[in-house]
Amino acid sequence: MIAHVWSGDDPGAHANYLQLDPASGTNHAGNIITQRYNDFARLQWLGSTNSNTPIFDPEHLGQWHCVEARVRLNDAGQSNGIFELWINDELEASRADLNWVGSYSNYGINAVFLENFWNTHSPVEQERYMDNFVVSTDRIGCGID
Repeated sequence: MIAHVWSGDDPGAHANYLQLDPASGTNHAGNIITQRYNDFARLQWLGSTNSNTPIFDPEHLGQWHCVEARVRLNDAGQSNGIFELWINDELEASRADLNWVGSYSNYGINAVFLENFWNTHSPVEQERYMDNFVVSTDRIGCGID
C-alpha cells in the first residue's frame, strides 16, 4: 500500500492544495500484485481527495505549515482503513472506507518515505524545508493555539 500525500494536479483547479491519494498493492483476496517500488501500473488507486487550504497559493507561501498524515490499515477483508490529512491542526481531508490490503494480514506498514518530487520539473529554482519529522502510533498535533 502507498499513502501518498502530494500536491494537487498541476495545471488544474487543485494545484495549490495537498492531496491524499491512497493506493493498494494487493487485490481483494490479499494477493500481492505489485512487483517493485512505485509499481504504478499495478497499483489499485483507491480515490484521491484534496485538502481545503490552498497552502501553495501566494497568500500561504513563505509560511511554515504543520502537515500531519494518519494512516491505519484495514482489518483483513474489511474496508475500514483510514487516511487523514491535518494542516495546522485542522482536519483537511479524510477517508475511512479504505481497503488497503484486501485480506492480506502477514505484515503491517514497514517503511516511510519522505520525498520532495515535482512531476513535470519546477519552472524556477525553489526550496522547500521540512522539519520535525515524526513517526508515531498516535496523532502528534501541531501545538498551535
